Amino acid sequence: MAKRVSILDQHKKPSSARVRVAVRLRPYMEKEDEKAPAACVRGLDSQSLEIVNWRNQLETMQYQFDAFYGDSATQREIYMGSVCHILPHLLIGQNASVFAYGPTGAGKTHTMLGNPSQPGVIPRAVRDLLQMTRTAAGGHENENWTYTITMSYVEIYQEKVMDLLEPKNKDLPIREDKDHNILIPGVTQKTINSFGDFDEHFIPASQNRTVASTKLNDRSSRSHAVLLIKVQKSQQVSPFRQLTGKLYLIDLAGSEDNRRTGNQGIRLKESGAINSSLFTLSKVVDALNQGLPRIPYRDSKLTRLLQDSLGGTAHSVMIANIAPEQKYYFDTLTALNFAAKSKQIINKPFSQETTQSIAALPAMKRPREEAETAAGSRQRKKSKTDSTESSPNTSMDAASKRKLNLAALDPAVVERLLKLDKILTEKGMKEAQLLSTPKRERMALLKKWEESQMEIERLKEKQKELEQKAIEAEARLEKGQWAL
Repeated sequence: MAKRVSILDQHKKPSSARVRVAVRLRPYMEKEDEKAPAACVRGLDSQSLEIVNWRNQLETMQYQFDAFYGDSATQREIYMGSVCHILPHLLIGQNASVFAYGPTGAGKTHTMLGNPSQPGVIPRAVRDLLQMTRTAAGGHENENWTYTITMSYVEIYQEKVMDLLEPKNKDLPIREDKDHNILIPGVTQKTINSFGDFDEHFIPASQNRTVASTKLNDRSSRSHAVLLIKVQKSQQVSPFRQLTGKLYLIDLAGSEDNRRTGNQGIRLKESGAINSSLFTLSKVVDALNQGLPRIPYRDSKLTRLLQDSLGGTAHSVMIANIAPEQKYYFDTLTALNFAAKSKQIINKPFSQETTQSIAALPAMKRPREEAETAAGSRQRKKSKTDSTESSPNTSMDAASKRKLNLAALDPAVVERLLKLDKILTEKGMKEAQLLSTPKRERMALLKKWEESQMEIERLKEKQKELEQKAIEAEARLEKGQWAL
C-alpha cells in the first residue's frame, strides 16, 4: 500500500525560500548616432540599476534585485549566477522553476533557449541535470537507487493548453491532485537518457510553437511555453521509496501595446489573451504580497500552472528581461515594478516521497498466511464461477435488494449465514431468507468450504511437522557443538 511521506513526518518544518529575481538588460539595438536618444536604463552594480525619468533626465528611480546583468553579460554568467544552484533540489524530491518575464522584444526567448553558439537556460539546465543524475547513480550511497528523467512541453495559446510534443492533443485540462500538485492529464511524456534524446524531442516541438511578426518583433512568441522536466528517484529495495522533483522552465510571452505593435485581426486577439493572462499574474503577485485569503490562481491557465512557482512549493527564479531604448520606457518600468513585487513572495519548498509499506509486500508473508490466503482466494473464485452459471434471473423487488451475494463473503461468514438461513427456513420465515442462491448451490458452496477448511488444517499440521523437525535439527546441532 502506497502512502505519502514528507519531511514534515520527520518533525522538520518546510524551509522558506523567497522568489529570487534577476534582471537582464538587452544590448542597445538602435543605431548610436547623434539623433538616437540615450538609454533609459543604467546599471549601478551587480545588483542595482536605475531608470531615467522620461520627463526629467535629471531624475532617476533605483531598483535593487538579487542580481543585475548588464548588456555585456553572457548566457553562461546568467545561468551560473542565478539558475544552476536550484537544480540539486530536484534530486531530493523538491520542485523548482525558472521563468523569463518582460515586454516583447526584450530577449526572453534568447535567455531561455539561446542558439547553438550561446545556449540558454533550458539546454544548460537539461545537460546539467543529466550529468547530476549519472554522477549520483554512480555513487556508493545510491547503489540501490535508479534515476529517470522525463520531459513534457506545452504552450498556453489563447487560454488553451496545447501539447507541443503531440500537436493533436489540444485544449488539455489542468488539474490538482489530493496533495495539491498541479497536473496536466493526457500530456505527452518522453523519457530522456541523454542530451541527444532531449534534442530529438525538443527541437521539433519548438517548431510547433506559435510565433508571428509584429512591428516591434520579427519573431514574436504568441503563447507562453512551459517545459516540464521530471526527475524520479526510485529505491530498488525495501521500503521502495520514490522521490519526484519537477523543474518548470517557462518562456512567457511579452506584454504588448497594440498601438505600437500594429496588431490586427488574429494578432490582436492573441495580444489580448497574452495581456489578460499577464494581468492575472500581476493580481496573483499582489494578492500574495497583501496576504489575501483568496489567490486568483484559477483566473488564468498561466497562473494555474505557475501555482507551485509563486507562493507554492518550488524554488523559483524569475529573470526579468528589459530593453534600454526610450521607446520601451513604460514597458521597462512596468517590468521592473513587477519584478520588485515578485521578490517579496515567499515559497515553502519541501520534499514529498511515496513509499510502500512492508505489510503490502507478498514476500514478507509467513507460509501459513500464504496458505490461508490462497485457499480463501480459490474458494471465492470458484464460488463466483458457480454462482454465475446457476443463478436464475430474478426481478429487482424490495426483498431481493436485501439479499446477499455468497461469492463476495468470507468462508466463516458463509457458514454462519447458511446455518441462520436453515433455521429461518425451518420456522417458515420464507420472506426473511437472506441468500440469493438456490439450495443446490448453497450445498455445493458449503461442501467446497468444508474441503477448503480440511486443506487448511492439513497445511497447519504440515507446518507443525516442519517446525518440529527444525527444532530437533537445531537441538542436534547444539549438542554436536557442545561435544566439540
